[in-house]
Amino acid sequence: MRKNILFFIIAVCPVFPALSRFSYGIILALEFCLFFLVLLGVRKLISLCDIESDLGIVIEIAVLLLAAALYSGFLKIILSIPSVVLDSFIYTASFSYVIFDKISLYNENAGMSSSYDGYPPILTGFIFLMVFSLLREFFYFGTLSIPVADGIIFMSILPSQALDFTRFWGSFSGSLILTGFVLWLVNYIDVSSNSMPEMT
Repeated sequence: MRKNILFFIIAVCPVFPALSRFSYGIILALEFCLFFLVLLGVRKLISLCDIESDLGIVIEIAVLLLAAALYSGFLKIILSIPSVVLDSFIYTASFSYVIFDKISLYNENAGMSSSYDGYPPILTGFIFLMVFSLLREFFYFGTLSIPVADGIIFMSILPSQALDFTRFWGSFSGSLILTGFVLWLVNYIDVSSNSMPEMT
């Protein structure tokens, strides 16, 4: 699991600036789920049509960009304000997903896999986007935001006095440090669980 998180962090770097609010994290996380479903269907068609891998990658990127355009249009109808803020990131996320997908198919022994049977663990990416954006907003703004049809609802959680001590951890640099700590913690738990003797 820790490798999946690391791969996702590398791929999602271009959309990091948009993860300053939990509401934005929700929108981008749902878009990644959409990409997963779309790519699942596209790969089935590519497999049935016996299309070569190079052309298949081009088709995948084109379809994901189309999906991003449709998702952006849908957001402009139901969530007009967040869609304006995230407009460019909606399209950037499609390339981030492709990068994550290809990195997650990498095999250390055989090199880059050309198989279309493996799918990236989207649950890892979904959880990361939600948690990362939640922590950034909580520590930097002391609020929790939820997207609604009329805009965004903000709920104040931390008092303004506390933000003097927490704001760094909600900044881009601080959030990366927190992410590194989470990765270390996940790695420590994973190693500890694997090193425990089995009960007989």
